[in-house]
Parts: sequence; structure tokens; C-alpha cells
Amino acid sequence: MNYLLIFEIIIGLFTAYKAKEKNYSFILWFILGFIFSLIALTIVCFLPNRRKKFNVIQHPSK
Repeated sequence: MNYLLIFEIIIGLFTAYKAKEKNYSFILWFILGFIFSLIALTIVCFLPNRRKKFNVIQHPSK
């Protein structure tokens, strides 16, 4: 029983860490990772990054 709880916490933390790298909510994904374990981890691995891409405007050279 204790090993299962430790496993779920570790999976929850790893899921939350991967989600945070992609700019998603750490707390939300920890809870989802804790409850759904490997399913949530698989989903978060396929999520796109939410970081905004900056458009670089190139000015014509004079």
C-alpha cells in the first residue's frame, strides 16, 4: 500500500514537472498525474508547448 502511494506521488510530480516545462499548471497536472498516473503522463508528453513565440520583424536594410 505504501509503495503504491509513493509511486503515485512520483508519477504525479514527474507529470507536473513535464507540464511545467511546457508552461501548463503544475498543481493541476500533479493532481491529474496522481489520480490517472501513466495516462496523464502520456497525455502531457504529447501536449504542445504553450510558450508564445515572438515574431521577429526584419527591417529592410538601407
